[in-house]
Amino acid sequence: MQQDGLKLTITPCSSRIGCIVVRLAGTDLHAEITTEWTSSADHLPRLDGFFASVGQLEEGVSKEWLSESEDFALSACLDPHFPGLVFLRVYLG
Repeated sequence: MQQDGLKLTITPCSSRIGCIVVRLAGTDLHAEITTEWTSSADHLPRLDGFFASVGQLEEGVSKEWLSESEDFALSACLDPHFPGLVFLRVYLG
């Protein structure tokens, strides 16, 4: 959750295994999709592995993750203007 109230939540689906519900909500925004927690690329980890690897980021290096159906993507990097924080871009298609 950001200080301005924008919040990203990722929860397992109740209807099937390997499925997640992704919500991005703020004051005037609500976006939600249902997708997989597996990546579209064989060499990339599942979503939980992506988040675990973000802790190992170095400045100037970004990590990307794309869901198997390619409707949910994340990109993480360090920003020298905000030490100690990870800059996370979220795509919901």
